[in-house]
Amino acid sequence: MLTKVEAGDTVAISAITEAEVYYGLAKKPEVTRWRQGVEALLGTIKVLPWDLGAARKYGTMRAAMAAKGNSVSVMDLLIAAHAASIMAVLVTGDQAFHHTEGLFGAVDWTDDVNRKGQQRHFHC
Repeated sequence: MLTKVEAGDTVAISAITEAEVYYGLAKKPEVTRWRQGVEALLGTIKVLPWDLGAARKYGTMRAAMAAKGNSVSVMDLLIAAHAASIMAVLVTGDQAFHHTEGLFGAVDWTDDVNRKGQQRHFHC
């Protein structure tokens, strides 16, 4: 988990990420308590709409990766392109993003947990 978010930092998720979260919830309708917690959290986080800049970045990133024979899932690339289009640091535990070209930066939020008690501070 992130240990510190500085004043003035913006914490937000892509509308694509939000859709993926709701997809996960739909696959498990029996987890109502978890759903309530997720929906409460989503109510406090800024959700960034998908826009033309993100669409254009997706097109260029996908074409560049395809030309090099690289691939990432479509949903992961949509999320990466959204972050890249606004020059945001992507905070994730998914290693696929760390190999995606065109990102402004990717930070592994699980790194704090993996360091066995050593605190790390990330500035987005």
